[in-house]
Amino acid sequence: MAQSSDKQKAVLALSIASQTCTTALSALASPRSLSSNYFTDTPSSTSTPPPLETLHADLLSILQMTSHSITKLALVLKPSGPPVYSVSVPVLTDLTSQISDLAGCAETFGLYRATYGEYLVKEVTQLVEDVVYNARSLLQAYLHLASDSTGRRIMSAPRVPGLMNAEDFLIGSSKEEYLKLTGTIHELVDGATGASPTLLSESTKSAGKNKATSPGLSKNNVEAVKKLWMIDGGSVRDGVRELKEMIEDSNDDGADKDEGFGADEDEDNGWAELGIGNSKLKKDEVECAKQVLPLLNLTTTLHIHLPTLFTRPTPSSSSSPLAPSLPNSTLSLLPPLSSSLLSTSDDLIATLYSPQNSASISQCIRALVRVVKELEGVFTPIHGLEGKMAELKINEGEQEGGGGEENKERKKREVLMGMFGRIYKVAETLLERLGT
Repeated sequence: MAQSSDKQKAVLALSIASQTCTTALSALASPRSLSSNYFTDTPSSTSTPPPLETLHADLLSILQMTSHSITKLALVLKPSGPPVYSVSVPVLTDLTSQISDLAGCAETFGLYRATYGEYLVKEVTQLVEDVVYNARSLLQAYLHLASDSTGRRIMSAPRVPGLMNAEDFLIGSSKEEYLKLTGTIHELVDGATGASPTLLSESTKSAGKNKATSPGLSKNNVEAVKKLWMIDGGSVRDGVRELKEMIEDSNDDGADKDEGFGADEDEDNGWAELGIGNSKLKKDEVECAKQVLPLLNLTTTLHIHLPTLFTRPTPSSSSSPLAPSLPNSTLSLLPPLSSSLLSTSDDLIATLYSPQNSASISQCIRALVRVVKELEGVFTPIHGLEGKMAELKINEGEQEGGGGEENKERKKREVLMGMFGRIYKVAETLLERLGT
């Protein structure tokens, strides 16, 4: 009798916790929450926002407590052994409170999204939504395993030799879900706290290491923006690498044949159906691809190193070791431009497959240059003088000696700002050669 009463209490606690997750997810999706497109602080948020470091630490602390509660729940409600329902109730009570606290902490980020930064807030939103969504799915799996109706159906269901009953299948699925979802929540929390690199995708890793971007939940908006930038950077480099391989392959396999390699249907590999011609190029197409490659090399190099400009130059008189980041309103412009540079680079590379069309190539070059000009427009107000200095030094053949970290950083910014002009010159020469 006591066991039955404990089970009823546990089922009720599971239902309350699951409903709390649903309420939290609804709050996160509301217009005034983190997912809102309005990049201003909520008008009603007249109080001073909490320090970002404090709010960040609070969020990670709540996530760790949530992970611990999920672990306790797995131990007392594991399907492989008799569930201890009496012990699960206080654990579920704590978990319900932690889910509410997670939503509340996330909402605070959302209330002051202009203060904390758009992309940090979006990263927080995604993380909290993922944890809460998986927690709700886990709670529902426990509810299914604990339901009296399922137990009665299994006891009374006729068994067919050699076949699995539908009820057995449902229970088996819930057991698998319980293990999978518990592991997923642990991975999310470990990734956020930096215990494991799950928040950094493979494309982020392939983009190379960045000293300013550490594993785990971004500590500020500039880190969040750099993280997204690095993800695109890996794809940008992959595209250029693919073009280089295509040129090399075409040179190696006698690309001077008019028909080009891949004329046979078996060697086409289905690319024509996707609007992309044979991967092997004719001789004149190889030359065209070689002429475009320097432009893509420049734009790719620019993309890789532009995060250097995400911080303002530190005055030599400043005693602070940290360079101040760009304003959040400026940082919010960068991820869309990064995506645009990636897509226009890919579009240009796609036009270099056989058969090529000069007009299409020229159109894609102009589209890529427009994105580069937009990027220059973001950084010129802050670093524009350094760009002009770099251009003068290049024109005059001046070489300046090194000296100190501050001087090295200034030189990096000068070179980067000078790259915009180099890209425009290369693009202009290409368009003249293409005659469009």
